[in-house]
Amino acid sequence: MTRFSHLKSHLFAMCVVAIATVLFSTQAQAQATTSSIRIEVTDESGNRIGGVPVTVTHVPTGRVISVTANESGIATLRGLAVGGPYEVSIPPGADYAADQVTDIILKLDETEVVPLAARAATLEEIVVTAEMVAEELRIGVGRDFDRAKIDGTPSLARDFVSTLATEPKILVDNSVARGPAVSMAGANFRFNSVTIDGVAQNDNFGLSKNASATQRTPISIDAIEAINVNIAPFDVTYGNFIGGNINIVTKSGTNDFEGSAYYFTTDDSLTGDKSDGVDLAIGDFSEDYYGFTFGGPIVRDKLFFFANYEKFETTRPSNSQTIDDIAGVTQQDVDDARDALQRLYGFDPGPFATSDVDEDETSLGAETLGLQAIELDPVHQLDGLAFERCARRRRPGPGRQRQ
Repeated sequence: MTRFSHLKSHLFAMCVVAIATVLFSTQAQAQATTSSIRIEVTDESGNRIGGVPVTVTHVPTGRVISVTANESGIATLRGLAVGGPYEVSIPPGADYAADQVTDIILKLDETEVVPLAARAATLEEIVVTAEMVAEELRIGVGRDFDRAKIDGTPSLARDFVSTLATEPKILVDNSVARGPAVSMAGANFRFNSVTIDGVAQNDNFGLSKNASATQRTPISIDAIEAINVNIAPFDVTYGNFIGGNINIVTKSGTNDFEGSAYYFTTDDSLTGDKSDGVDLAIGDFSEDYYGFTFGGPIVRDKLFFFANYEKFETTRPSNSQTIDDIAGVTQQDVDDARDALQRLYGFDPGPFATSDVDEDETSLGAETLGLQAIELDPVHQLDGLAFERCARRRRPGPGRQRQ
């Protein structure tokens, strides 16, 4: 009986260790989807003062967060939504007053340092508007892309990879098949990791050379709020990559109903078919993109939604090639092989042609619930709780074989 009890206790201890290991590993692989603000409150002499109440307002949603600076004059807010703008001020009725700091834009997984100069409250209040000197705290080598940078980058394929190509430490090679290949700091493209709102979108089989598990982008560029690229982070929350991590955060609704609709098209008449006198054999093709975005409040200041849908249609598969590119093979050989498969096995592999019908759809729906849990520095908190559903569907055309 004693031996059985000892064995039972030993097995229980092993289970506890295993569960703790799994929980720790899961936490260590989590990717950041929020930002932080560090407010430093000082007096007129530049000395930090504690016990000063501070309010932080997220202008798009109208959410107001109140916090009090600690004894060192520091107030840190974590788990804040990416972007902004935010406003920082001292509320009326306090023993101190300060000029309101406006137009604060938060970058993904970075801490924005906001100096707040307080003075003794008086009956007269003077409001001064000025540009804040920004200071950022990074966690290693990397690059941030906000919505303004994404909108300012031309992208023929409407892919976030075009935005990454503007970073000197990232090489985007469009000449390879199943590309474009994305290399970070000289590392192999298979060593990268892509996360969308903290969920991995990696190519576990190593068949794709681009920055995700799918041949085309897994998310519409119109649904992206910010992109954070980490090449050599020293934060333990990043892992599962050797090359670099591409962390994408999607948009969220605000207190205003906003939306967009778009349509893009191109065809062979808009594309050159010769280079230095050499026929490129592009064939007849057409490409069409269309979709929409829409977001707004469900409960003002508390609950918001955002939806996106995009469809891509083309008559030119992304891996198309002509018979002339294959040595020793003619169109008659392909027709004979297709006829044999149909006659003997009842299977039609489809024609070998430079033009075929291919469709690709991406959709995203998100619901964001604002929670206001604030503590003093140091702090671990959650300001936003997001419930998201991201769907992707790919339908090849008739006779199209997945490669």
